[in-house]
Amino acid sequence: MQKITKEVIVELAEESMLTLSQEEIDIIYNMENIITKRFEKVKDINTENIAPAHYPFDDIHNFLREDISLYVIDRKEILTNAPEINQEYITIKRVVK
Repeated sequence: MQKITKEVIVELAEESMLTLSQEEIDIIYNMENIITKRFEKVKDINTENIAPAHYPFDDIHNFLREDISLYVIDRKEILTNAPEINQEYITIKRVVK
């Protein structure tokens, strides 16, 4: 398991366009170390004679309903309100790396 360093936290923050103080970096680093130590306990569990459980529930249901479109806005109407378009698509500024 790769250890997360303060440099990695700073790099992730920059890529996410976040500005973190040194105190915030320290808090995140300390929290990550606590979480990692807790997960180390899981590695000690003996699973030698345990069969894999890919889906642990016997009764598989899909309780999600089908999507029902109640109101659809016309594409031309949407594109006329867009600040910038490229053919049939709205163009936006890139906000992440």
